[in-house]
Amino acid sequence: MDNKLPKMKPKPDFNRYGKSRYKPYWNDYLQNQWKKGCSLEKMWLKCTGPSRQKKSLKANYCSERKTFDRLNRKFKRKHLLEKQNRLEEKLMASNQRDFWKSIGKLGMSNERNQSIPWSIIDDEGI
Repeated sequence: MDNKLPKMKPKPDFNRYGKSRYKPYWNDYLQNQWKKGCSLEKMWLKCTGPSRQKKSLKANYCSERKTFDRLNRKFKRKHLLEKQNRLEEKLMASNQRDFWKSIGKLGMSNERNQSIPWSIIDDEGI
């Protein structure tokens, strides 16, 4: 199979945090908490010892997961509040054009279809 198919090298990952590219609030602290939770989950799932040990590992994992979830929500709220404050500052500024440009970049306008049809096709196909 090596002689028939060319070997492909994986593309380098430009994401410096590792978890998600779509979460602008993701930081090193969240990344460390995520890694810690993943390692505790692996330890719990791979545990073959007595049930008491497995229960304690599960409790450790659940508490770490809860901590991560709280931190994730906290950083997300903080990011959204900063974004909202920036929009409010632009709204109160003398140049309203910047405010409306930033509103346009929020995402709803990107979902709209930008193309206008150049021809109309009726029932006859003309």
